[in-house]
Amino acid sequence: MPKDDATFTSDLDAVREKFQEASEKNMREAYGFMLRDQFESQMNRVQSGLRFVNEIGSISGGTAIVTDALELQVLPRLKEYELSNNEGPVQIVRGKLEEWHGPEGSASYQFKWAYLPQLATALENQLAAMQSMAAIMTSYEAVLDQVRQKTLDILKEATKAIDDNTEQVEQASSVAAMVTAVVTGLAGGATVGGPKAPFAAAVFGALGAVGVKLDAVATATEGDNWFDITGDMLEKLQDVATATKEEAGVLASALDEVLNYAAGDFSSEFVPPAVLSTGVSAAAFDGFAG
Repeated sequence: MPKDDATFTSDLDAVREKFQEASEKNMREAYGFMLRDQFESQMNRVQSGLRFVNEIGSISGGTAIVTDALELQVLPRLKEYELSNNEGPVQIVRGKLEEWHGPEGSASYQFKWAYLPQLATALENQLAAMQSMAAIMTSYEAVLDQVRQKTLDILKEATKAIDDNTEQVEQASSVAAMVTAVVTGLAGGATVGGPKAPFAAAVFGALGAVGVKLDAVATATEGDNWFDITGDMLEKLQDVATATKEEAGVLASALDEVLNYAAGDFSSEFVPPAVLSTGVSAAAFDGFAG
C-alpha cells in the first residue's frame, strides 16, 4: 500500500533525526570542533538533497484522490456500457429493438443499426481512455512511493555507515513495491480487445518502461569518513532525482498516447454521435413515437 503523506513525513523526520544524531556524535569523536564550518555546510547540502522527495508530489493528498475517483466512480459506470456486458443499457436497448427495426432508412432502422453501434464504440473508447488514465496515475503513484522508499533507505544506510551502533528507526509506512512489478500487474489486467486495441496497446507499451531506472538505484553508502559517506549519500539522492525525472518522461509519453488518440484524428470516436448525423433525415422522425 502506498505511503500515506503524513506517515511518510513522520518516517522521514525520525530517520533524519537519527542521521543527525549519528553525524553529531561522529564529528565530536573524530574531529572535535575543528571542522564545524565544513560540517554545517555539508549538512545544508544534505537538507537540500532531501527536499526533492517532498517537492515531487503527494500520494494520499494527490494521486490517490484522482485514482480513487477513476476506480470507484468513473470506471464502474463506464463498464456498465461495455458491449460485452449483456446487462448494460446499450445491449438492453438493442435487445428490445430486436424485432423493431423498420424498413431501411426509417428512424428506427437508423437508430438501431447506425446510432447504437457508434454510441457503443464511443463509450468503449471512453472506457479505454479512463482505464489508461487510471493506469498512468497508478504508475506515477508507484514512482512516488519508490522515491520515498529509496530516500528512507539511503538515509538509513548512511546512518549505519556513520555509526553502526545507532538505533535503527522502524518504518511505520509499508515498504514500497518495485515500480516495475506494479506496472507489470497493471498490464496483465488490461483488456485491449475490440475498438480499443491499438489505443490501449500503445499506452501500456509506453508504461512498460516505467520503473526500470528508479528500481535500479542503489541505496548502500560507503566511505572512509563522515564527509566521504555523506558525499556518497548525496550522489545516491541525486541518482534518485535523475531517475525520477526520466520516469516522468516515460509517463508523459504514455499520457501523450491518450491525448493523441482522443484529441487527434480519432477524436470523433470518443463522442456519441448526434442522432441526425447517422444518415436519417429529420423528417423520418415524424411520428417516431408512434
